[in-house]
Amino acid sequence: MSSTLTTEGIYATYPPVLKADERAAAIGEVMAEQLAKNRMLCDKTMIYPAIDALSEEILDALAYDFNVEWYDYEGTLEEKRRTIKECISVHRYKGTKYAVETALKSVYETVKVQEWFEYGGEPYHFKVVIYDHTNDTEKRQRVLAKVHYYKNLRSHLEETVYMVGINTNIVLNAGIKTAGRYKRIYTEVKNYGLE
Repeated sequence: MSSTLTTEGIYATYPPVLKADERAAAIGEVMAEQLAKNRMLCDKTMIYPAIDALSEEILDALAYDFNVEWYDYEGTLEEKRRTIKECISVHRYKGTKYAVETALKSVYETVKVQEWFEYGGEPYHFKVVIYDHTNDTEKRQRVLAKVHYYKNLRSHLEETVYMVGINTNIVLNAGIKTAGRYKRIYTEVKNYGLE
């Protein structure tokens, strides 16, 4: 804290003519003390610079207050922090490819959204490719159940592909393709030359 924002620093700016009057000087000291306390309280109101230091309970409360529908209350502390940091951007660009990628990247490090014209699909459909090394099926279901909160209302999630890294240079490509009420599950192994 700056030395001018302490009680003594604030009182030093008090006019000398008022310091000469005993009652005015006493009022000045009380005002300087209260202003210094208020300055210290201001640090507690800064939310965004302190997200990395906030507790899990406060992050959960912020998610509720900021109306973060895709917030995963069962996620890790780091995932919760990334979600809160990105929620303003997601709200601002809700309904865009950017919003879907940003929201998913708060949970998974590498995510790619492919729009229908990028892979030759039907109009207003998209695919999500997630590079996931954890193979946590419960986490996947929780995250994908919330995609409809930040996607465009007219768009439909056609397919979700998980790229699961293995300790060798082979990657397992597994996905679920939804078509109406039926789901088709497929897997294929490809050699991507990863190290």
